[in-house]
Amino acid sequence: MRRLGGLGASLTVAYGMFSGTEPVSVAKVLLIVGLIACVIGLKLVHDGS
Repeated sequence: MRRLGGLGASLTVAYGMFSGTEPVSVAKVLLIVGLIACVIGLKLVHDGS
């Protein structure tokens, strides 16, 4: 479960943006998408070796 820590943080910020408590910016959205992509990429690389 420790490997999914980045996803939990991303979902927390995304929930805050959707609920209106966290300001939305293009930079935040791009960074969240990048973080999720990196976690998925690392998961694929780890499982493939």
